[in-house]
Amino acid sequence: MKKLMIATAALCAAVGANALESANVVGYSQTDYRQRYTLVVPEFDKVGETGIDIQTIKPVNVDMEDYGEGDINIQTFTDLANKSVQYFWYDADVSETGESGWHNNTGDELAEKTFTKGEGFMLYMPVAGGALNVSGEVNLDEVTVPCRQKYTLMGNIRPVAVNIQDIIPVGIDMDDFGEGDINIQTFTDLANKSEQYFWYDAGVSETGESGWHNNTGDELAEKTFAPAEGFMLYMPTTGGSLKYKAVAL
Repeated sequence: MKKLMIATAALCAAVGANALESANVVGYSQTDYRQRYTLVVPEFDKVGETGIDIQTIKPVNVDMEDYGEGDINIQTFTDLANKSVQYFWYDADVSETGESGWHNNTGDELAEKTFTKGEGFMLYMPVAGGALNVSGEVNLDEVTVPCRQKYTLMGNIRPVAVNIQDIIPVGIDMDDFGEGDINIQTFTDLANKSEQYFWYDAGVSETGESGWHNNTGDELAEKTFAPAEGFMLYMPTTGGSLKYKAVAL
């Protein structure tokens, strides 16, 4: 279950008679996650900035007397899909820092990590019904997020559901990379590959359309990503990005 609270905070400037110059959409979400592993991407940014501090992502609805000693953890991946850095949740009464938050594995140092726009992670939740509470600013405009060569954890950066066909690879030569080389995969709760979707350009797909397809390119994929739902992207070359179409709440 996902709870979403959104508000509009108007930012006024002394232009004319205090004309409205811009507005921020801010809010928070609380998303229930399954037991064991889930790919997640923050759907909020720090207000006025791009990206979000790890310490603003908080596990809730879990008995911290049982699960406050590093059992809940987050990990990032390398470009070869291996574990990179891992962060562990320690509650204030068990951490050596005396604070609740994401720590190193021994709980004696608070983590310093900012997730860039579109950067995902793998969450390990030891019990069913646990949730993450995330707050910040929402970007509803069209956004282009750079991704590295090979593997990158990314996902749906919006607080609303998004069709896979509204997430488009750009910045690469489709004459070379339009035949399924670019692909997206989702994971099971045991961190194994679940579903895989392949980008075929119109000139090479059997559907005659550019978009995410099954592996043979003869059928367009039907997939909707829930808010904050993550995936792993494979990009065969440097310089590629994912373009997220603008959305409305």
